[in-house]
Amino acid sequence: MAPIFMTNEIESNVKKLIQSLSGFQEKSDNFQTCLQFVLSNFRFHRFLDVDSHKVERQIKGICQKLSIHSRGHKADCLKSLSETFLESPILGTPHPKTDVHYGLLSLLICLANTPTENDYQETEKPVEIVEEPEFDWTSYLLEGIELDGPHLYPDSPEEWSEEDEDDKDDTSLEDVSITQASHIETELKPDTVHNCRDWLEKNVTVQYWKDAVDIPVPNCYMEGNLANIWNAYASEVNPIHVSSNFHTVTETQLIRETLWILMGSSCSFAFEVKGYIVSPRTDIKVSHLTPACLYNFLQLFAKYGSIVLQIQMFTKEVTAEIGNDENSPSETYQAYAWSMSEVIHKLQADLTSIEKEVISQDGTLTLAQLSYRLHPMFVELDCLFAIFNHGILKCPSGSSQAQRSCHLLEILYENLLEKDTIGLEVEQSKNIMMCVWLKSIKPYMNMIDTWISQGVLPTHSQEFLIRRNQEVEIDSELFWSKGFILQASDVNQSGVPSFLQPIIQQVLVAGKSMQLIEALGKLSGSIKSSRLSIYSDFIDSLQQKFGVNISRSDSHIEKTEVTQRDTWTSTCDDILLNQNFMELFSSDWFKVEKNKKNERDITVSSAVSLQPIQLMLFRCLYPYIEAKCTTACQSLIDLLKKDYRILYFLTSLRNFYLLEAGDTMYDFYSDCFDKLRFNEPWQDLTYLNLQLHEALQAKYPEETERLTAGIGEKQFMSKKLTQPIYALDGLSFHYKVPWPVNIIINPECLKIYNQIHTFLVQVKRAKYGLDQLRAVDLNNSDKPHPVGKDSSYKMHTDKLDLFHKMFIMRMKLLHFVNSLHVYLMTRILHGTGLEYQGRLEKAADMDEVMDVHQEYMMVIFERCLLHKKVGFVKEAIMKVLNLAVVFQRTWDAGIMNLSHERFLKMADELKKCNTFLITLLSSIVKRGAFPHLEGLALVLTYKNEREEDTAIEKT
Repeated sequence: MAPIFMTNEIESNVKKLIQSLSGFQEKSDNFQTCLQFVLSNFRFHRFLDVDSHKVERQIKGICQKLSIHSRGHKADCLKSLSETFLESPILGTPHPKTDVHYGLLSLLICLANTPTENDYQETEKPVEIVEEPEFDWTSYLLEGIELDGPHLYPDSPEEWSEEDEDDKDDTSLEDVSITQASHIETELKPDTVHNCRDWLEKNVTVQYWKDAVDIPVPNCYMEGNLANIWNAYASEVNPIHVSSNFHTVTETQLIRETLWILMGSSCSFAFEVKGYIVSPRTDIKVSHLTPACLYNFLQLFAKYGSIVLQIQMFTKEVTAEIGNDENSPSETYQAYAWSMSEVIHKLQADLTSIEKEVISQDGTLTLAQLSYRLHPMFVELDCLFAIFNHGILKCPSGSSQAQRSCHLLEILYENLLEKDTIGLEVEQSKNIMMCVWLKSIKPYMNMIDTWISQGVLPTHSQEFLIRRNQEVEIDSELFWSKGFILQASDVNQSGVPSFLQPIIQQVLVAGKSMQLIEALGKLSGSIKSSRLSIYSDFIDSLQQKFGVNISRSDSHIEKTEVTQRDTWTSTCDDILLNQNFMELFSSDWFKVEKNKKNERDITVSSAVSLQPIQLMLFRCLYPYIEAKCTTACQSLIDLLKKDYRILYFLTSLRNFYLLEAGDTMYDFYSDCFDKLRFNEPWQDLTYLNLQLHEALQAKYPEETERLTAGIGEKQFMSKKLTQPIYALDGLSFHYKVPWPVNIIINPECLKIYNQIHTFLVQVKRAKYGLDQLRAVDLNNSDKPHPVGKDSSYKMHTDKLDLFHKMFIMRMKLLHFVNSLHVYLMTRILHGTGLEYQGRLEKAADMDEVMDVHQEYMMVIFERCLLHKKVGFVKEAIMKVLNLAVVFQRTWDAGIMNLSHERFLKMADELKKCNTFLITLLSSIVKRGAFPHLEGLALVLTYKNEREEDTAIEKT
């Protein structure tokens, strides 16, 4: 390798090399050229130099492989050691990352590729064990005892007397031990023995649980012998009263037994435990309490001991079944059990502190005082057991995990709302329930977060409220409507907890949107997820909006609180309101602390009771869920608009089905109308599709593969035989759209579009037929004369008046059909299309797009007179349109084939239909039922008034 720095030693060696190989002298030009060439190669040419980038890539690849194979600690170790080695100096050079560094690393990598077949075993660092000093039990036990006589065990031979030595020689080993014991007993003073006995009596518990008979406790006070006095009184009052054998215990012993049973112990002398039922024993007594009084106290403690045991058994069962794949409890049950276990642990800590006070005997504690002191704890246990009883024990048997989880969360939320409604009277119960509820909803919040952010349902459990319908494929048209369903529950038929009802529809839409994005392969990079989960954001928001910032210093918090309190209370004249504000700022509303395991410990203070639960949800939970839902839904909409051109396909439906592409559709329908006029066959599918594609080729060439014509089953045959306006009812369009656009433009939508299209074609046919009538065709009695040719025909004189009336009737029909055509194409189709086009562009999710599109179709369907409510109007209009087609055929037959009776019949029918429509539309508009018909009614009414004025002028 070429050295980085050229030293004088290297340069002198190079000169000697040149002289020995070439023979050039140092002052010659050739020598200098050779010297420059060699030094240049040393400085700049690499040849076999190691590639630093390649070495770094190899180390990175090794670390990546180690991480894949779950050897993350080795990967981190290799990475840190490599970086440390590259940054350290080597061979006296102060520069890091030299060629020497990379060369050594390259050597190690090459050696790693050809190992010596020895398994590497990481050497464990020896752990230094700190030996604890031996405890001097002798000094500890004899502490406070002074021995005035000789030591029990002399240390030096001089302390032994000569008499003792003679006794040792004459006695056996057994006699020596007896002599030593007697010597110790005789040498100890009586005071010393008495002090030891007192110490043992005070510090060693009497085994009262092993006594088979009653041991009387002497007491010189009458109050201390109340049990015996009551027994004697009962014997006097009741001659047949029999005194039972009681085990006499002290009140302190009963207090400790009570504390143990409340801690969850199943072994007790004062209580009997069968399963999770705790009951007090009836054969024990306390000298200063009557049996009934004692039983009442113990019965109260036994009730809450049963509650603690039952909750502990539930938590143990849930913990034991976590590893079982078949019967593994739901995550909601696990979180609930964990929160209940935490509450029980806190209660046990309080009970332990009370027991320490009892052991220290610094004060007097009676059963009555213990009952009063534990009353707040009993209130909490009553609250917890009410939830446990209704949410766990009374859950319907055979329920699924989703139903059980929903039932539990529903009971938790209902009880929390109940306590919240009562107010400060149950402040303590509400706070403990708030903590349990917040911890129990964490799995559900995480599932919702995963569903919204990734579109993934939990596979390890079936407790989530949304379930995938496996019968519907993701590329099906029914995926959006039936691909995911909400699981039903006995508590609430929707299977959704009450606190999630306001946002469950948004959660469902967002998850389906993420499923579609993932199926389209656009999931990576489309969603910018939040740094925190929804649950973490919820807890942080509770801390910020309903509490103080715990990251600040205490002095700053206190100063801020005083300022806020003064600001609020200075303008408050109401005493009760002032007190509430003082309580509000006296303590934190909501605290989130971290325990030793770096997990959040949630505690709720008393002032949080002033805040309604619904307010907390709407301010702290729903905004974060809605924000993530909006992001997911908007991502899908943007993807459909940009990559899948959903707005383009919706516009194409309007162009072809609603005939907004007038020139293109005119080219297609004009030939069909001519064939109907000349009674030529038109039902050939090949002809229809060829004609349609030729019309599309001019402006919409890419639509030729999507849009095709078809002929459906004929309906209303009797009506079609008598009314020629229905001749094209069997003609329909089929429009192919790609997935996922077919979720919006499905066959049901195309069916509605075809119904609207059929009605518009009927109007177009009537208008086209009236527009194509020529005077030369009326004179020709044989057949219609081609348009554009002009020839003279003689007419009989008695037909002149009829000829004039036919032209007048043609104008009336044209006015009616043109008014209807303008009303439909401008007021209805164009105006409504512009209105809903803006709403489609502003749609925020897939459901809104589908709702806007469905609403648009139904509005067009109704305003095109296809709704049953306006069936009378459509029937009258269809009679006029049919009359226009009949009039066209009569015109084409010629004036010579037309009689006055037939003409009068057509004119009378037109007049009746026109009068009926004007009357009906006027009444409908006056009622305000269909305001969009006002324009059509106005046009037809104006036409009728003009005709009446003209008739009056003629008369």
